[in-house]
Amino acid sequence: VLYTPFLWAPAITERKTGLLTPIIGYSGQKGFFYGQSFFWAIAEDKDATITLDWYLKRGLGKGLEYRYIMPGNIEGTNRVYHIYDKKLGKNFYELKSVNSKRDGGFSSYINLNLLSGKNFYREYSRHNYERINRFLESTAELSLAEKNSRFYLISQYLIDLKFTASILRINKV
Repeated sequence: VLYTPFLWAPAITERKTGLLTPIIGYSGQKGFFYGQSFFWAIAEDKDATITLDWYLKRGLGKGLEYRYIMPGNIEGTNRVYHIYDKKLGKNFYELKSVNSKRDGGFSSYINLNLLSGKNFYREYSRHNYERINRFLESTAELSLAEKNSRFYLISQYLIDLKFTASILRINKV
């Protein structure tokens, strides 16, 4: 053990293209796990992250996340992820899209979340808060500000993520 009262670390203030820190692990269900992401700084106002997740017992997951900011208070994050689970023999997909335009008059916001199966997060999410979600919510909002009032049009869609297991009953004759 080496004691040092000072820690030196580079203070990089600009975004740079490159590999992110890998995630390595093991679980009884998925086996050895290795996740590697590549960050691409496309421009000052947009970037992307490409992700590959390899599960020894389950297969290869592929993901792409694109983020942007545009003049006029327009911004968004869009993510797509796919894995073919060779143990279960099925494809899992995830689509997340959050886009907004905010200004003093007309504003819009959409938060779209779609999954191909209710147990996607339990099997493949890297985040604990997603694994314990009971509902997956998608929302959309349009608003128009007037001098002394504001008009709203709001929509909400919920998907119940409660795990439902099939029970196989065998009757002996």
